[in-house]
Amino acid sequence: MSAVPALYVEVPGSLRDALLAELDASQLPRWVLEAIVIEAVREGRVTTGYASEVLSLGYFEFERLLQERGVPFDMSDEEIEAGNRDLLKLFPR
Repeated sequence: MSAVPALYVEVPGSLRDALLAELDASQLPRWVLEAIVIEAVREGRVTTGYASEVLSLGYFEFERLLQERGVPFDMSDEEIEAGNRDLLKLFPR
C-alpha cells in the first residue's frame, strides 16, 4: 500500500488532553488511524478486508478489534466468497 500525505486535524485541547490521559503520545497516531478505519467500516465506506489491510491485521485480529470497539462484524457476499477461495487454496479438497 502506498503512503499518502500526512493528514493533520485540529482538535480542541481538552480532547487532546483527555486522549493523552489514557494513551501514551506514541500510541495516539495508531489509535486515531484505528478509529478512522473502524468508522469507515461502520459506515460502509470501506470493506473489512481493506480495513484489515490498512491496519496490517489478519482476519481474526481485525474481527477481535471490531468486537473490542463494539462494532458488529458483517462481511459482504464478495468478502465471504473471497475468504472461501482463500480457504480452498490453503486446504484443497
